[in-house]
Amino acid sequence: MQGWPMMVTTVVISANSEMMITFELLVYPSLALIFMMLIYGAFGPRVQLERNITHHLNINVDKCASEDCVRCTKYKVIIQKVVKRYKSDSAVKQEVVNCSNRMHRAVTSLDPDRKYGAADEQQPNVLYMEELSARPFWSEAEFVSDIAVLESHVQEIREEFENVYNTVWPDGWLVNNTSSGEWAVYHLFNQGAPIPSNCQKCPKTCAVLRNLVSSMSNSGNLFGNVSFSVVQSSTHISPHYGPTNVRIRCHLGLRISDPRTSYMVVNGEKCGWESGKCLLFDDSFLHEVHHRDVDGAARAVLLIDLWHPETTHEERQLIDNLFKFEKASFPSIPTISMQIPASNDL
Repeated sequence: MQGWPMMVTTVVISANSEMMITFELLVYPSLALIFMMLIYGAFGPRVQLERNITHHLNINVDKCASEDCVRCTKYKVIIQKVVKRYKSDSAVKQEVVNCSNRMHRAVTSLDPDRKYGAADEQQPNVLYMEELSARPFWSEAEFVSDIAVLESHVQEIREEFENVYNTVWPDGWLVNNTSSGEWAVYHLFNQGAPIPSNCQKCPKTCAVLRNLVSSMSNSGNLFGNVSFSVVQSSTHISPHYGPTNVRIRCHLGLRISDPRTSYMVVNGEKCGWESGKCLLFDDSFLHEVHHRDVDGAARAVLLIDLWHPETTHEERQLIDNLFKFEKASFPSIPTISMQIPASNDL
């Protein structure tokens, strides 16, 4: 190799944020290339992993841009009302004390300006209950009955979704702010309150909802939502936290794309949707959505809020009582005949 040009190569290896190795080599260009490929093979995956972890830890959480946001304002108002009731009504205070220690701590910790530590993985902005199992994604095992009911009637639900999406748009649809793209929802129940005009157009879906034993919409509290959620291609829903950890959010896949480019990230864990299947996650963890479809198709799911399976009957009743922003019940809809499997048959 005599006569080949020589070069001084500076190699910088950053294995982590606290260690950096720098050295220089006098090598032939071809050998330098080979050497660098070997170095990357040894350190590259680790460096990339640390970049991902750093991105997750330092990520900017999406904050509402509007001081008059109805949803954010409603959260603050309900906290203030619950705190006022607890302090001024001795019967309510006794009810809280008698319920459970963790329920008592949850209510007395209510604060619209509550601050969490950087290490807190869950940061619900309304109600946090201690001692509940916490994990980003949940299996179907804890919700066997409800999952069976939803997935066995996905065709009827999908047909009603297609009808309201293709024929009544934009009537009844609300568009949410996103960092890019477009995210729209068609509420059947919005923060515990039914939307009668929308429910009238989806009688079969509402019939299914009545038979869900864990659905929060059946009790009408602030944390219970049911809606068709549509994300257009090239949309990113910025990282954000939900209002409470006493619920588990369910997505029933209606229009689904390739999970490699259409997925959600919850507490750093990535997961895509499946058509006709339920995806369960805890939205009190930091979560975001990415959707890109090669054909420009939208992603659509039916969103349902379910009770955390470890909340007791007494705790659910108290939460319903304290956080029922307004009287909620199923609106009058046409009676229909549907074969809904009984819970004990599942």
